[in-house]
Amino acid sequence: MKYGTSLHVCIANHDFKVALKLLKKMKGVKDINHKAEINKIDEEKNTAMHTLMRNFNVDPDTASKVAVTLIKRGTDLKATNIHRLTPMHVALYYGQNEAIQFALSHNT
Repeated sequence: MKYGTSLHVCIANHDFKVALKLLKKMKGVKDINHKAEINKIDEEKNTAMHTLMRNFNVDPDTASKVAVTLIKRGTDLKATNIHRLTPMHVALYYGQNEAIQFALSHNT
């Protein structure tokens, strides 16, 4: 998928509230592959968490809620993209200070 899932697109477009609604809808889905859905990648192998860490400073409060939900749903925090960056590396690379603070405060 070039741009990833609808979750990727919402986060990339800074529409974190819609991302939360999508995650809420996904919660109701009884699917064995739930973690696989949360961890789907775009063409650069970024998960939704990678995309969120790159855009976190736009709305840190809502981004924090999305991040917590992704973590609860089983997002792979050690997933690497084509540049071998984890979501935390992406936050560091893009200077997303609020994302780094979030990760440190949640011990992720």
